[in-house]
Amino acid sequence: MHDEPRDKLLAVIDFLADRATTPGYRGCPFMNSAIEFPDLGSPGHRSAVAMKQEVRGRLRELCTPLTSEPERLADELFLLAEGACAAAHALGGKDGPARSLPRAARALLVAA
Repeated sequence: MHDEPRDKLLAVIDFLADRATTPGYRGCPFMNSAIEFPDLGSPGHRSAVAMKQEVRGRLRELCTPLTSEPERLADELFLLAEGACAAAHALGGKDGPARSLPRAARALLVAA
């Protein structure tokens, strides 16, 4: 499928962008769960946080061969993706700012 580390990372970003810009998208289900269960100790909240940590860790793994600061780049990409999901829910996907996620992610990669 994808052999290069950059291609693998961009495939993840493109997937997230496609999901966020799909008509009817209602926001990230894990973020929605964290909001619906605000008690930090509740199973719903803990599960949502665990998933977000998993995504963040996977991004860090994918960024490791690309930069000397993989944690920084992964966090920047994570924030972009989270922002795209929130913006798509509030402002629409195809015509809203979420459609800029792939371009913004590629700019971060060039800067890294």
